[in-house]
Amino acid sequence: MAAAAHSTVLLLLFLEHFFALSTAASSPSSFAKWFEGKWEVQIITTHTDGRVDDAVKTGQYLMRNEESRLVGVYFENTTEPSELTNPMRVRVEIDSEFKGVFRTARSTVDLFSSSESEEPELKFKTLFEFDFNLNKNGHYVSTGSWHGKQKGVYQFLITSPSSFVLTVMPLGGGEHNAGVQTIMGHKSIQKKFFEQYGPTALIFLAFIAMKFVRRVGDRKRKMRMQRAAAARNTPSQKTETGDKEKTT
Repeated sequence: MAAAAHSTVLLLLFLEHFFALSTAASSPSSFAKWFEGKWEVQIITTHTDGRVDDAVKTGQYLMRNEESRLVGVYFENTTEPSELTNPMRVRVEIDSEFKGVFRTARSTVDLFSSSESEEPELKFKTLFEFDFNLNKNGHYVSTGSWHGKQKGVYQFLITSPSSFVLTVMPLGGGEHNAGVQTIMGHKSIQKKFFEQYGPTALIFLAFIAMKFVRRVGDRKRKMRMQRAAAARNTPSQKTETGDKEKTT
């Protein structure tokens, strides 16, 4: 019984470790692979006097991998779904897995009906350079200079395979001072089998394992009882046999 229970515990620990490794394997292997796809962002602005803009801006990045870089578009939504504001072409030049340059250019045509090649007058400017490092909490983070309309510094934190928090802090005042911007991004990704069904499978296997241990224990207990009963009956059987021999 103890050996069976020990085996069950080892099995459950193995499964838990296996599912943990499956989840860990979903961590980004490079910025290019991580940032491709459709991202929805929310932009919250906090001013130096503590005021927070009531209207939260929303926008989208639509990015695709193209050889050694990412290309795509960015736009912000308005109250009308059919209207877009701040349309931008985006290029992310990749130097290594987590190092590169993020560039943008303002678009003057319909982003969805015209390709980038149809806008030869595009002037891409560096928004920020990134060099992500893994911190003690297991998250990739990059900090550096922000070269937008309002110059400043930024912190880009990859919080999960499908989310990030980008904080932009302006330096000094100026007529374009927009306060501290917090940009929260999220994209929908299809979970892997073990990420989606792992916990349920673990519970099911634990239930089956406990039933197996209980059945094995009951069987061994029954066998011990049968052997004990047989042992109790053996002396009387020998005595009866001996009496019969004497009588004979």
